[in-house]
Amino acid sequence: MYLLTDLDTVAGMVAIVMHQEQDYEAVPWAEKLESDQVTTLHLLAVCPEYRGRALGNTILELAGELAKQKGKKAMRLDVPESNLPAQRMYEKAG
Repeated sequence: MYLLTDLDTVAGMVAIVMHQEQDYEAVPWAEKLESDQVTTLHLLAVCPEYRGRALGNTILELAGELAKQKGKKAMRLDVPESNLPAQRMYEKAG
């Protein structure tokens, strides 16, 4: 999924799969779900010239809506400890 600007320029994108990746099964999640009940977000990126416009939030919301449409109960992801802006965005999103 990617987000286009008015000029048909890619401003950001997300890479998701509609199942839980095997590496995530060992994590002690608060809610135990089957792989097919989970969406895994691998990457969310916004081009530098479009940062600061809440596009990351928009992309995350669209990914969540797609997951809900597919009947998923959770979206799981990981983020490097050094990526504080992404951590804050994901925490605010719940």
